Amino acid sequence: MKAGKIFCVIIIVLFAIPFYAFDAMENENEIAEIKKVIQDSLVDGYLNNYDIEAMKKGIHPDFNIIELRDGEYHKRGFESFIEYVNRVKPSRPNGRRNKVRVEFPAVDVAGTAGCAKVDFYVGETLHGTDFITMIKLKDGWKLTSSVAHEW
Repeated sequence: MKAGKIFCVIIIVLFAIPFYAFDAMENENEIAEIKKVIQDSLVDGYLNNYDIEAMKKGIHPDFNIIELRDGEYHKRGFESFIEYVNRVKPSRPNGRRNKVRVEFPAVDVAGTAGCAKVDFYVGETLHGTDFITMIKLKDGWKLTSSVAHEW
């Protein structure tokens, strides 16, 4: 009887491992997608290349960024990003000269919700850290909000 119970436990474990591995693999795919959307729409689209179409692909129109400046709470919406690009692009048609690069100290996913801690660098200098929230819609992951700290 004892051998039968052990056999049942082994069978259950053997069947559970592939499901667990599939979930972990799926989660890694979602994390990779989130990183790509942040890179393509925010880092390259907005910060480096001033590309409004790239921004629109990954940043939700209701996106807001919140930050403290001189101890004061400030909130900027997606439209202010568009205005900035329209103002700057004519004088920098090839985009930013000193490109921004990012590192992702943390990214997490729970179903259709995601968040990322993103460090922004120019050269070797850390310029800011954002905590970005995202949602997965029918057409993919979209940035919904960010709380930012400039160094």
